[in-house]
Amino acid sequence: FREGESAVNFYQVASGEIKMNNYNEDGKEFIQGIFSIGQSFGEPPLLAKVKYPANAEAISDAEVFQLSKEQFLDLLSSHPKVHLKITETLAKR
Repeated sequence: FREGESAVNFYQVASGEIKMNNYNEDGKEFIQGIFSIGQSFGEPPLLAKVKYPANAEAISDAEVFQLSKEQFLDLLSSHPKVHLKITETLAKR
């Protein structure tokens, strides 16, 4: 996804690495984080109903699972352990 797009999906890295970044007015890159196997990204703007505040970019060959917001919320409501894990991940960020 790109900075400024509406947040509509949940993402989890199956393989490779994904970089979250922004660029300042001078074109310099600011790396917000790098996500690897088993890590998820994009949840805060999805749950807060805001636009993505950064870009997501593969920095190696990567496979990423994608769930729509509806699928993600269904997953959380039907699997309390997954819900707790996502909540713990968000709290650590």
